[in-house]
Amino acid sequence: MVSGTFKKQMIRAACASTTAVGLSLGVAGAEGGGPPAAVETTARPMSPNLYYVDVAKSGTMCLYNLEQVRLWRPFNEGIVTYTVSDPASDMSVDVTFDDGESVAPLDPALMALREGRAYTIAGPEGSDPATITFANLGQQIRNPSDLATALVDKGCMDQVTLMGEKL
Repeated sequence: MVSGTFKKQMIRAACASTTAVGLSLGVAGAEGGGPPAAVETTARPMSPNLYYVDVAKSGTMCLYNLEQVRLWRPFNEGIVTYTVSDPASDMSVDVTFDDGESVAPLDPALMALREGRAYTIAGPEGSDPATITFANLGQQIRNPSDLATALVDKGCMDQVTLMGEKL
């Protein structure tokens, strides 16, 4: 259970993080009178969609429909297969991403997901598997503040963070 104070802090952080990110990048002339120095990064891309399941991140994932799951990989080079496993039933299904593709569907006919159950997503050899527990949001929530509250309530903290980055 998440305390009310912590929940409010997370929602505020999600809503304010775009401001913080903007300030941390610097504005030309804002400090020291010159343009910010060029910084070379190989940052991991952020998911383009709040409801894509990141194959490399463990945690709780909130969705509206557990039969319409889309897996997302941060880099889209090469043909790569991930295995989604349900340790409770020993079932597993392979999901293949084609070269150039970063999103692939999980076929509900091959594996039906259950709310509250932990699933493992294992990628190519040498990568660490992710463990994801799914939570159902129920009816669609359109108000960003209400959505952030629902995500915090269900423990979907990566989505709260992503929401703050995308707003």
